[in-house]
Amino acid sequence: MMFLRNICFGLLCMLLLAGCATSPATRFYTLSAIKTEEATQNFVTPKYRIVIGQATIPDTVNRAAIVTRQGDNQVQVHENHRWTESLKTEIPRVIALNLSALLPDAQVAGYPQRLALADADFDVVLDVRAFDAMPGKAVALDVQWRIQNRTDEKRTLIQHARLTEEVDGDGMAAVAAAFSRVLATLSEEMAAVVRSETLKQSDS
Repeated sequence: MMFLRNICFGLLCMLLLAGCATSPATRFYTLSAIKTEEATQNFVTPKYRIVIGQATIPDTVNRAAIVTRQGDNQVQVHENHRWTESLKTEIPRVIALNLSALLPDAQVAGYPQRLALADADFDVVLDVRAFDAMPGKAVALDVQWRIQNRTDEKRTLIQHARLTEEVDGDGMAAVAAAFSRVLATLSEEMAAVVRSETLKQSDS
């Protein structure tokens, strides 16, 4: 009887330990565009069209799990904190939404909807060199982007941006918000270049 009682007690302990050892819930994050109240609400017939191609992303961060940097030679992969979609498609999507808000006289499409604007005036290609996060500190974006003026095939502009943004708070939600702000800053730089190009077209 004592032996049976010990076995039952042991099984009960194992069940309790198994319940305590369950893995934490997976959380999902997304990048956000410029707030809608900042966008122009009035419909304007587009004067030109822009397509944002699929972004190239370093293999280090090109994964569903969020990757943070621990130092120059060490990163941490957070398997329980994941992006809702591939950064290759999410970054162009957010930039397209931002440019739609910043350039109300443009029609903008991001990958993979870019085929709908096959006759676009401007084609933008993004080469992301770094998309680094240091939780509680800052995020950093290093990107080279190329804008092709399709009305003048000889005119191709190559821009390079290195941007940082402080992480306002703890946790991965704060990291995603900081990345969104960095993309908003990049979008503003891109919008300024597009405006300059359209003015040159109108003057020519």
